[in-house]
Amino acid sequence: MADGAPLLSTSDTTVEEEKIQVERLNRLPLYKFQSFEQLKKAVWWSFFPEYLSLPLFYWLSAARMLKTSYALQSLFLAGSSFLQLSGFKFLVTNQVKVRGTKGKVVDYQELTRNFLAPLETIMGIPVKCLGFRRWSYDLVSLAPNYLTVITTVQAIATVEDEWLGVEDAFQRRWENVAVIGQYVGELGLPNILKISVAVDMMFHAFYVHTQYEISRYGSDAFDILSESANLLFLEKATQKPGTLHMVRTMAAPLVKVPMIWMKVSLLALLYNSLDYAGKKSLLIAICLGFYSLVPILPGWADAIWTLINPKTSFCCEKFDNWMLFALLSTAFFLLLAFGVLMSIVVVHFVGVFACPSHDLSVLHGCTDVLNFSGNASNASGL
Repeated sequence: MADGAPLLSTSDTTVEEEKIQVERLNRLPLYKFQSFEQLKKAVWWSFFPEYLSLPLFYWLSAARMLKTSYALQSLFLAGSSFLQLSGFKFLVTNQVKVRGTKGKVVDYQELTRNFLAPLETIMGIPVKCLGFRRWSYDLVSLAPNYLTVITTVQAIATVEDEWLGVEDAFQRRWENVAVIGQYVGELGLPNILKISVAVDMMFHAFYVHTQYEISRYGSDAFDILSESANLLFLEKATQKPGTLHMVRTMAAPLVKVPMIWMKVSLLALLYNSLDYAGKKSLLIAICLGFYSLVPILPGWADAIWTLINPKTSFCCEKFDNWMLFALLSTAFFLLLAFGVLMSIVVVHFVGVFACPSHDLSVLHGCTDVLNFSGNASNASGL
């Protein structure tokens, strides 16, 4: 590498291409952050618009003002992309270094300038000839994740009236299920989904607050802070290679996959009574729920392999530190639970369209068509 060349440049051509990309970013009408501290505060504040706007989207959807709801969602998407691209530009054009784990220094300019490189492949297909850049592809492909919770609330409000026609039958289906059956039946799927949204909000709020406090003291926590605020492009651009999407990997088996499961069950139960708007709202919410899990799948597979591969010694060595053993065991079972739950939910979703009853059980196949005047055999969706 020549003296004075930008970070990660391997040739004069690469240096010139990098300069061109920086110039293009500078020409964009983006917000100019004055400091890294200001950027961190903006990321912290960005958590609030998504969740504080949920009552508004619920009301718009309940009133069937769906065009207005979709227009506001587009504005939210544009605002999120504007903030993230502004933050990306600041990190590309300014030297920002922080103390990482084990005393290592993390250079955010170096990490973000990686994304100025040409995009080589998409799903294994060579696309370098098209001239796309990594940052533009990731900005677009990760943007829909900002709407996952909003579309869930919209779907709840859109189909809630139809739920009144099946709530008694749903309660009867669950009344014989041990321990939780009575509570699940009485709450009903729309209310359980509302609780899940609240739990998801608290989960992200906890991480936003803790990671912001950690980052204030100069520690390397900006990528997790960005992920907690649902700014996945900014997270990915500042994430060290080989790092898990920590917040989403933790939340997936506990909150996110069960939320998708409930939305699929809601679609299955109401499929024959829903109008076009109701089906569209639920399908958008379900598809965005699945899409939100795509970024964590490679890391999930790598983590499972690391934990079970004898070469890593995690599964076979004798642990003197039982706390470490407990943490690794918990991580393994959470990752395994995510994979099992995902498989069940995918099967359940296929059954909505493949079965006359719109319900495909892993254990029983296509279930009987639900009779709203009597009991049905499959209470849990398994």
